[in-house]
Amino acid sequence: MNAISAVKSNVCHKCDKSFGRRYNLRRHIENVHAEEEIKVEDLDVDNSEPDFKKRRFEDSEIENCRTESTQDEDEDFDEDYSKSETEVKDDKLSDEDELFEDSEIENCEAESLKNDDEDFEEGYSESETEAEGDEFSDKDESFEDSEIDNYEAESSQNERKDFEEGYSEFETEVEDDELSDEDESSSELEDNVAYQDWLEDAKDATEEMWSEKYEKYVNGCMGEDQANEKANRKTLWAVKRCFFNNYKDFLSSYLHLKDNDTHQEIVEDLEEKINKGTEVNTALNRIMPKHQPKFDGLFQDLEED
Repeated sequence: MNAISAVKSNVCHKCDKSFGRRYNLRRHIENVHAEEEIKVEDLDVDNSEPDFKKRRFEDSEIENCRTESTQDEDEDFDEDYSKSETEVKDDKLSDEDELFEDSEIENCEAESLKNDDEDFEEGYSESETEAEGDEFSDKDESFEDSEIDNYEAESSQNERKDFEEGYSEFETEVEDDELSDEDESSSELEDNVAYQDWLEDAKDATEEMWSEKYEKYVNGCMGEDQANEKANRKTLWAVKRCFFNNYKDFLSSYLHLKDNDTHQEIVEDLEEKINKGTEVNTALNRIMPKHQPKFDGLFQDLEED
């Protein structure tokens, strides 16, 4: 039997047994025919020279078969290892992509849940506000309002006493036509420019306080109109205080100016121009430069310094 054909067909050259793989053929030769090879080596060289040559040729073929089988197995192993390594890398990249996608999904879900919670809380807050009116905000402000009331009571105690005394005196002098007189007085006050200016100054002085309360009420899910009305109500005491402080300053100054000759001359000139149809601001701009030199003595100390 040809040894080369036997090797190619995976057939044992000693027992003509065929195998499906070269690896199985090699193991068969090593295990089954190993003892026969040992016995052949023990024979006399002269008597077994043809067998020795044949065996050497066969061993060479077997060695070639082993080498070729080993190379094929190494190539198969390298190829399988390369494929396995590539698959591992692909799986690793795929796992990383999946982890990244899962992370993004979790972040998206967390953000969505957060937004849902915020929407729910906002809707719940609006519903609660609509159901209870401004009860919630009143409770939140109870402490603040209490502090304001205490501060107002402490700082305005003397003012209130004086006001009550003046009001009591006014009450004793009221006659039967009190209501009609009050209506006329109220109308005169509302149309008076000086009072309106002092009122605007008082509003400007308390604007920061009013804005804080307005923002607080609006952020508490209160309507703009309702928040505006409540902010006005909560800051009314401060506006009144500023208004009457301005009025008191004017009266205090007026008491010192009404009998002053320079002041009387300025007032007379001003009234004369207004009676001729000149606007108040225009008349003041024309009169004051005329009387300014009279006040030089007032600024003399500053000029010397």
